[in-house]
Amino acid sequence: MNNMLAELDTIYQSIGSFNPFSGAVRKSMSFEDDNFIRGLLARNHQRYQLQLAKDLLTALSSAEIQQLIHGAVVAYIAQDDYYDEDILRDLAILRPEAFKNHYQALIDAGICDIDGIIYSAANETISTRLLTMIHEADFANFSAHQLLSALAWIGDDAVINQWDIWRQDNYRPEGVYLDPYQYALIAGWELDDHQRRSVCFPAAYELIPSRDVLGEAIEGPIATTLHADSSCQWCHGPLTVLFDLDLRDPRITRIFDLDGEELRILCCDSCTPMGMTPIFFEFDLHGMARWSEHNASQQRERESFAFPERSLVLGMHIPQSRELYRKRISQTVGSHIGGTPLWVQDFSYHPVCFQCSKHMHFIGQADVADIADGEGAFYGFACFACHISTCVYQQT
Repeated sequence: MNNMLAELDTIYQSIGSFNPFSGAVRKSMSFEDDNFIRGLLARNHQRYQLQLAKDLLTALSSAEIQQLIHGAVVAYIAQDDYYDEDILRDLAILRPEAFKNHYQALIDAGICDIDGIIYSAANETISTRLLTMIHEADFANFSAHQLLSALAWIGDDAVINQWDIWRQDNYRPEGVYLDPYQYALIAGWELDDHQRRSVCFPAAYELIPSRDVLGEAIEGPIATTLHADSSCQWCHGPLTVLFDLDLRDPRITRIFDLDGEELRILCCDSCTPMGMTPIFFEFDLHGMARWSEHNASQQRERESFAFPERSLVLGMHIPQSRELYRKRISQTVGSHIGGTPLWVQDFSYHPVCFQCSKHMHFIGQADVADIADGEGAFYGFACFACHISTCVYQQT
């Protein structure tokens, strides 16, 4: 078992550590732009290592998986170097059913990843135990944040009912600054009228930098960072079409099953990062997108920065949005459409529609590092009931 853990650990340790300028690898290259090839090779290496780890984990027999989970628990308790949270989390994402007989042991050992996704396949017995731990302030080796995150991924009737009661009682455990029901956003849903309402789409596509695509720019069902033909009413600079989706393309309908032709998500790449006040836009499903009159009047200085057009292109299909969390280990996927947002800071920034007061559906994420020099990420959202969209920006 230690050999299996050691092999997986070697793969994970190599993710993100590849140096394309070492040895024969660099000597075989003749690219003029060293920064380009460094980024290209490093990202491809990370994707390869993640795929290698995925292939190994999915090829394991049921007995081997049981041994691996048991070995991980033992290694964690013994503070063994072979314990790696990333391995356990990947296994929970790829083979969640294998954890059914191990959740009690995981709780006893105090094992939980920061997103709580390890517990995504737990049953009501486990959710009830976690809820009781919170209610009795018996966190054991966990933090309240970890327990609430785990419960968000479980999201069963026991969680919904208890969180609804706590919401009415204004109950909030010590150690967190959000109410329990607000943690549902981590797993892509919200508590709405005593029921679970999804605010994210189950599948996703990664978006890859167009600079990583050799040859002609790839035309596809999505265009990003286009220069809009309208202006921001605050800074008077041109607006940006963060995402332009062809809703008729079968690749897009695998995520967004919407009755229309085109969805445009607008943003101002200058004003959005500058303040907490969201900018709202009106849209339809036929390509119309415009400034909303709901926005209060403001005057802001325009930053000189502007995104290059068509900076991202459609990449690999990700059938389950929770797989985005395993790719975040190496930051090989930040930019994507569909799925759940990978927040740079905090999920509590998930915007609410000003008309219906419900959380808006997440459309996609564009990491600045994938577009140009810089950091942070832009997140696009839409309320399909009210035809209102907005964007959020976060950075470290």
